[in-house]
Amino acid sequence: MTLVGIEWLEEDEEKEYVKAGGIIQEDISEACLIIGVKRPPEDKLIPKKTYAFFSHTIKAQEANMSLLDDILRKHIGMAHNYRNSSQAVQAVRDCGYEISLGLMPKSVGPVTFVFTGTGNVSKGAQEMFNALPCEFVEPHELKEVSRTGDLRKVYGTVLSRHHHLVRKSDGVYDPVEYDKHPELYTSNFNTEVSITFTSILLMDQLKAS
Repeated sequence: MTLVGIEWLEEDEEKEYVKAGGIIQEDISEACLIIGVKRPPEDKLIPKKTYAFFSHTIKAQEANMSLLDDILRKHIGMAHNYRNSSQAVQAVRDCGYEISLGLMPKSVGPVTFVFTGTGNVSKGAQEMFNALPCEFVEPHELKEVSRTGDLRKVYGTVLSRHHHLVRKSDGVYDPVEYDKHPELYTSNFNTEVSITFTSILLMDQLKAS
């Protein structure tokens, strides 16, 4: 993000964030968009800000209704204003049309996605991905397309266990043994896969145990 002029603030004091150009500070109230994976504590919500996180409020779960009430009370905006999924898909297609015209900046692309797991969530994410001009490649091909790929499309790969889990003793993957003795395995995701993509959609755990 820093390469394209975006300044980002981070609450967690992790060396990786600092190395990537993040500014570590506890007060993030100056940010125009606040992004989180998990729902934030209600007392931490900053009034009149725009948030993007998994609220799960669409399910109308009783445990999450107080969060929705607080969002409305504090006039917190949504990261998007789509009234339904059809509008969201059309917005993705509109973005894809611009990509297909070659309007993706070289400083941003080629854009690559990794989908972990093969369940319903992964399939749903891939359905949205298919609304873009895209090409699926094998995990081992991701490194090459991230360097020399066509800027008029985006690239994706589906990552399963056998792509990144290896036995510590000899680097081989045995699915039966792994289910029984996961402690014998390690993941090479950080060294072999993560350096080749720009976006990851986590649908399943990547750890070996």
